[in-house]
Amino acid sequence: VAIISEIFGLEHYSTLYNVGSISSPVGSYIFNVRVAGRLYDREALKQTEALGLTGKVGKGLTCTGVQCYRMVFIIISAATLFGCLVSSVLVLRTEKFYKGDTYQKFREEGLIKESDLVLAENRVVESKETEAKAANAAYGITSNSSLNSEYQPANINLR
Repeated sequence: VAIISEIFGLEHYSTLYNVGSISSPVGSYIFNVRVAGRLYDREALKQTEALGLTGKVGKGLTCTGVQCYRMVFIIISAATLFGCLVSSVLVLRTEKFYKGDTYQKFREEGLIKESDLVLAENRVVESKETEAKAANAAYGITSNSSLNSEYQPANINLR
């Protein structure tokens, strides 16, 4: 699932994540019910008719032998081989990308954003200090210069 974001990006990640998540149950249904079930019933019906009996597809048919699942095995093997080939092509296409520094772009963007954030925080702190000094001066509040003003209360001049 993590490969979805690396290949397709994060723009439509939630949609692609859900498509990736739903693909397994949909594939399971298609291969188990539509392919395997129907091919089994078809082979079981052939065997039932060969014995001179009558039967209906999906109604208590029994198949005996390897021929019951031979075609199912071939189809599922072909689908698996196709998936393996697609994965191999994907590996070859992304090999250059993964040999490089995959997170360089994010680190560079992060450094830029982080430095902008630090500069903005410094400006806010400086402006607050300036505003506090101006307010103190307006109300005649002086700080004790011999002590650290951060930890000592200010002397208030009420005259």
